[in-house]
Amino acid sequence: MPKVKLALAELSVSEKIQLTDHIVGSMTDNAAYPTPNPSLADVQEQLTKVKDAAAKAEEIRKQSQIATIELENEEDALDAVLTQLGSYVENASGGEEARILSAGMDVRAESTAIGIPAAPGPIAATAGDAPGEVDLSWSRVRGAKSYVIQHAPAADAADADWKFATTTTRSSGTVTGLTPGTRYWFRVAATAPAGQSPWSSPAPARSL
Repeated sequence: MPKVKLALAELSVSEKIQLTDHIVGSMTDNAAYPTPNPSLADVQEQLTKVKDAAAKAEEIRKQSQIATIELENEEDALDAVLTQLGSYVENASGGEEARILSAGMDVRAESTAIGIPAAPGPIAATAGDAPGEVDLSWSRVRGAKSYVIQHAPAADAADADWKFATTTTRSSGTVTGLTPGTRYWFRVAATAPAGQSPWSSPAPARSL
């Protein structure tokens, strides 16, 4: 006997909303199902709650992205003024260690090669603001000058199936040009003068 297939575990929230709308519409005034259990009214009520929660989560996510961008910009500005102040202290101190320390700054150690950077991780991946976009973020890697992002249809995809997405100098990035509603896996590698790090553990996300 045929059985119902919902495959809810494979669907995103937006896909579940679309499916529920379709089911409720199909079963409304359908003589084959005179007494649905639960009632269509109960299903519709829960659907409305999910829609409201999804809209709230989306607004919070957008505000979080905006706040993160603002934080990164202000952090860059702080780095710039501290770097300028450090140059002043270095010149004014005449390179005397005690005078540099008295300014609350450390003395730079003799430079040593950092070597190959560590793999980034863990990776956070979420749907972006527009269809076909996914936003990624991770912790900064010591010595990294930039990061390379790739995507694939599966976490265990062969190296040849991982496609270049973009590069970024920040510990975050947005992948565009994806097929809307499709689940992808993403990985990131840090690059430095000495070479590229191992790839991060893959992280999944479905674009809008």
